[in-house]
Amino acid sequence: MRELPHPLLSGGATSGPDGGTGASQGGPWLSSPPSLCPGDPRRTLTHFSQANVSHYDIFLLREDEEELYVGARDRVLALAVAPWGLGGSHGGYGVLSPPSSRCPPLQTECFNFIRVLVPLNQSHLYVCGTYAFSPACTYIVRQPFLDGKGQCPFDPQHTYTALLVEGELYAGTMNNFQGNEPIISRSLGTRTLLKTDAFLPDAAFVASFSLPRDDKVYFFFEETAEEFDFFERLLVPRVARVCKSDVGGDKVLQKKWTTFLKAQLLCSQPGRFPFNVIHHAFALPRPGGADIYAVFTSQAGREGSAAVCAYSHEALEEVFEGKYKELNKESSRWTVYGGPDMSPRPGSCSMGPSSDKALTFMKDHFLMDGKVAPAQGRPLLVRTNVTYTRIVVDETRAASGTSYRVLFLATADGFLHKAVELPGAPHIVESIQLFGTPEPVKNLLLAPGKVQRDGDGARTIPKDGMGSIPLLSLRRASSMWVTPLESSKCRWPTAACTGAAPSACWRGTPTAAGAARRGPASPPAAPRTREQG
Repeated sequence: MRELPHPLLSGGATSGPDGGTGASQGGPWLSSPPSLCPGDPRRTLTHFSQANVSHYDIFLLREDEEELYVGARDRVLALAVAPWGLGGSHGGYGVLSPPSSRCPPLQTECFNFIRVLVPLNQSHLYVCGTYAFSPACTYIVRQPFLDGKGQCPFDPQHTYTALLVEGELYAGTMNNFQGNEPIISRSLGTRTLLKTDAFLPDAAFVASFSLPRDDKVYFFFEETAEEFDFFERLLVPRVARVCKSDVGGDKVLQKKWTTFLKAQLLCSQPGRFPFNVIHHAFALPRPGGADIYAVFTSQAGREGSAAVCAYSHEALEEVFEGKYKELNKESSRWTVYGGPDMSPRPGSCSMGPSSDKALTFMKDHFLMDGKVAPAQGRPLLVRTNVTYTRIVVDETRAASGTSYRVLFLATADGFLHKAVELPGAPHIVESIQLFGTPEPVKNLLLAPGKVQRDGDGARTIPKDGMGSIPLLSLRRASSMWVTPLESSKCRWPTAACTGAAPSACWRGTPTAAGAARRGPASPPAAPRTREQG
């Protein structure tokens, strides 16, 4: 099957989050959104679905961006990329459904939910699925199933993340049927399969990435904090790091990571409950490193708010080069390690073959004492009455030539928020209703090359369908909002607002500039959209 569009979403539809808010001390709380002008044909939202196919959970965009592979329940689809959105199906790769005899008693999810879909080379994809609670993998489509344990979860409800780096699969997943053994593993390739020791008591993975020309792989997850003394279970968001060059130990930590380290992520406002439940993270590369954007909610708060925090790659590395924590066996408390420094530094990618003493140290000193603070020490964005499930970030150029970052935030009730990152705080410029029923967006993929050639694209996935959104509105947002904020003379490129005067396309005030322009009210178009300031 072939046919793709532009931004990709994986969730359902719903009424929009009117998310009330008002200003709040100590954070970028946003006001209610105004409306966008209707009727622009370039804003058409297209959907794709197929009879007897559901759970469009995984996206893989071919390097030439001409084909999108979609992992669904019991099959993989191939969709062709089209400038107008999702087109017809070009076919599928085998029905990968398990026999009913493999189903454990009293289980209803006895299907093969695709969870890993990565390119192996120009002729093969590598696919893993839950396979009726007995994970299995295959090369599409010429080889029989391989054992997928440690690469793919058993249960479709288990969290997971996976990426292919230099021909090797790095995965954060559950290693058993019960779902109580989360691991980070490395497989495929020619080297020894590695996995974590008992370093992740109950981790729920949300994302992973590796930077070009870097020797590390990063994993983002949440888990119960063991270093704090609380009566109730306290979740903490974490980032973990492993080295690509790791080969495991000879006697101590044999076939286990010897470079695994983890640290806590901070995302909070003064006087409020911390945002300690991480839902997703996205790394935006830049010269010399990357910036990581993550979306959070609060475990303890009753406010129903979500936050976006950004972290620099340098901030992560500073913590990983800092002090270790260790568990005091007598008091059962975690304290700061105060012993002598070791050379080479344990956990560093320059360790090479290590002594048993150094590896024994790593078994007990995998938790860092420092915490990774967000940029500017606070969230970039805080919004009430919404839960963000996915985030992707793109860099775009305004009419003036200035570059801006645009955040695409998928919600738990089927909306896509677009926020322009401006000095001081991001501003949500648009909210698009994606689906016909209120379902969470499960996946979000940006096709930046299509933005350049065919007029933009992002794709989304609900449980039982998927959608494509032309991102001309992204360019429109850059012209309609960013340029007015940076100059008193607004420039409106013809392609950005065809058929309507600029004043008729929106209403509301770009608060960061203190502007006072308002356009006439317009009812929302289909798909329902609202511009926000």
